Amino acid sequence: KFLGFNISKGYYAANTTFSTHVNCTYDAKENILDIPLSQIYLNDRSYDVNGKFYFGEKSFLDMEINSSRAIFSEMSAMTTQRIRQRLNLYGFTQPVAVNIHLSGKLKYGNIPNVEIELTTIKNTVSYKKYEFYSSDFNGSFNNHVDTNLVASDENSEIIIKNFTSKWEGI
Repeated sequence: KFLGFNISKGYYAANTTFSTHVNCTYDAKENILDIPLSQIYLNDRSYDVNGKFYFGEKSFLDMEINSSRAIFSEMSAMTTQRIRQRLNLYGFTQPVAVNIHLSGKLKYGNIPNVEIELTTIKNTVSYKKYEFYSSDFNGSFNNHVDTNLVASDENSEIIIKNFTSKWEGI
């Protein structure tokens, strides 16, 4: 079981357990499935989710997933193999706050626009063999920097703001 957008590039949430009790509403006239703010559980971790799926002529999705206590390694394990290999270079000893916004066409092979905001306070962050202690920063990821191009790795950016940390006594 998995979630796929362009499955030639890999699967998301492979081998991830999913559970929720959500009361969605479907507007048959407008062809809109509305997911009100609800809790979902991915591998028994709680996330807040809300969004809409538009199934009309121009079908698309618009969804938010949030957590104030997400485990970075567990989230990276739900990404594709290629993304996971890159994210596995990083580690966090404490949970992070994350906001994920997915939007885009509901069309086979389409990659949705992904915007991720991540915040951590007083966390130990590792990168390869380096450890940074008492780290504070805000990070973001966007896979559609140039809105005239499709969402892709080549059209992505990562921004880290307000980074403070301690490293080897410095």
